[in-house]
Amino acid sequence: MRNVLVCEAQVPFVHGGAELHVRGLVAELTRRGYRAERVSVPFKWYPKDELLTHAAAWRMIDLSESNGERIDTVIATKFPTYFVRHPNKVTWLFHQYRAIYDLCGTPYSEFDHTEGDVALRARLIALDNDVLRESARLFANARNTAARLARYNGLTAEPLYHPPPLAGKLTAGPAGDYVLSVGRLEANKRVDLIIGALAHVDRRVRLVIVGEGPLPTSRSKRFSRANRSSRRPTRADRWSSSRTPSPVWSSIRPSSRWAMRSRGSPPMRGWRGRSATPATSACAPSPGTAWWINSWRMADGEWLMPQRRRS
Repeated sequence: MRNVLVCEAQVPFVHGGAELHVRGLVAELTRRGYRAERVSVPFKWYPKDELLTHAAAWRMIDLSESNGERIDTVIATKFPTYFVRHPNKVTWLFHQYRAIYDLCGTPYSEFDHTEGDVALRARLIALDNDVLRESARLFANARNTAARLARYNGLTAEPLYHPPPLAGKLTAGPAGDYVLSVGRLEANKRVDLIIGALAHVDRRVRLVIVGEGPLPTSRSKRFSRANRSSRRPTRADRWSSSRTPSPVWSSIRPSSRWAMRSRGSPPMRGWRGRSATPATSACAPSPGTAWWINSWRMADGEWLMPQRRRS
């Protein structure tokens, strides 16, 4: 039996797609006969110098064996887990520290064009280049993630998608009467854009936002400002997830998905209510999400990727 460790950088009290992905991977490896466990280290990204500290912490961890038993493979996931040392390190890249990459120069990055920030950013990118090259295999969770890696680091990763955690519980069905937006409620998810758009759509259209995070109160106020007439945020339903039911803020549109930002492959987005029919993409800024939705097909009750041509 092969021993496999899956590495996770966990922000305490934060639970989202990456955490679901890691736990799902451990469960699937175990189900397929591997001896798999999750290795988690708390992550803190501020002040900025902490980024080097946390990268060093992972670098000092030797996972070649444990309690006298050989660890055959470690699977790194996101920054800074891929700094871990192992002769058979496989990286399934969820994302790097995006504030030093594509988010740099936006309101979602704490890095400025100061001498200290530029030097720290250059150092972190150089370190990423070195440690990611150590990977025996390098995968990315989406074509977008692989494209960012190629653009900023000159490295090639194979896109490797995973099914939604609830795929086995989803069935084909009719479209709903609302736009569904699923994701952690953080500022960089830009949920406020779709809320603001409600002021410009037919009042019969509903919006359902599913997720947890620090923004529900501010989003509720934004909702009220954008919809001063008859629209108000209301607690309409609960979404059954693999963790705990998440509050649903309701008040709009059928079978459409608002893709907020160019990201990777969301674990549960773009579905028509509780059916397994891919939704229509309602916004273009997220080509990765749009490609993912449009590329999957159903066969024998399961969602399958298109067959890739082999040379």
